[in-house]
Amino acid sequence: MCAHNRQMFWFATLLAGCLIVVGGCNRPRKVDTAARDKAQEPAPAHPGTDVDGPGTAVEDTVATPPEVSEKVASEADQIGGTALIPDAGATVEGPGTMVPDDLTERLKRLKFQARREVMAARTTIENIPSYARSLEKFEREFEQWGMYAEVPVEPRHDELKSAIAEVVAKLDLELLYYNIVEPEAKPRRLPDVIHGDKSFDFEDDDIRHAFQVTIRVNKAEREQLVKLIAGLKDLERMLLIRRVKALPDGNLVNMEAYWFGEERYPLHQVVPRNLKTEMEQLGVTGSMEEVLRQDSVGYLQNAALSYRELNSSLAKVNEAMGLLSRSKFLEARSSFYRRAAEAAAGTPPIP
Repeated sequence: MCAHNRQMFWFATLLAGCLIVVGGCNRPRKVDTAARDKAQEPAPAHPGTDVDGPGTAVEDTVATPPEVSEKVASEADQIGGTALIPDAGATVEGPGTMVPDDLTERLKRLKFQARREVMAARTTIENIPSYARSLEKFEREFEQWGMYAEVPVEPRHDELKSAIAEVVAKLDLELLYYNIVEPEAKPRRLPDVIHGDKSFDFEDDDIRHAFQVTIRVNKAEREQLVKLIAGLKDLERMLLIRRVKALPDGNLVNMEAYWFGEERYPLHQVVPRNLKTEMEQLGVTGSMEEVLRQDSVGYLQNAALSYRELNSSLAKVNEAMGLLSRSKFLEARSSFYRRAAEAAAGTPPIP
């Protein structure tokens, strides 16, 4: 096959596979075997059992977006990285025509950029079982901690009031005042979908709802107050007791309680890549036929094949990203609960 016909053959092949393409993805790394084995150890139990509970640091095994393999990274270093913006001083011979050496370097960057992305997609798919195990680990821990009893998914205000009134009555005290104050500010709106290689940091208000509980009981001896606080701390519902105050006609107790609500988190997704768009972002100008004719090494063909593989695997990639997105949310929920449980274990000064 002559050189001209060979070029036209590759051009026809490339145009036939011209794909649709995205903006990057969270690049999960292969899960370390030791970390995976550690993740399958028995989960911590609720504080007070023989197993360390949520007050103890727990090593979560949610796979996080990694860099590409060292081999590919080193190869990318040899071509000066993968800047997506054309050099300001790019040299051209005329309208739509680039200097061959400059074009070769840009196409080389395109090849390695596409290769890194398809390798990240492969790793993401391979990690699906690990992401599924991470979700199971969180659910197992939450059940052993009794987390959803202490911080339910609904407010359950009436149940809380009844439980507090029962504690007060057992001490022969009278509940003179009971009040709940919900926060006025609404939770921030979270993005529904996140495209590209972007991280997202959860705040506590994204994870749970908090409300203030204030009670006043009749005048009591200090020993009775100590028992009252102990009884409130022993309730199944988690209460953070912030202050105990003596009043002329009684005693005031200020507390904070929580409920989780529905799961709310952004879904990380990868969208298709478009070869022509990626070429333009790297400053590769001219028609596809012209660029292909000047690409004697075959960089453009390699990039096209990588993006074709990436696009064809998007269903599995986004299945993995869905699991990873929920894992990140449950990781934040677990972190909040452990911190809250540690804070609730403390006791404020009792007058």
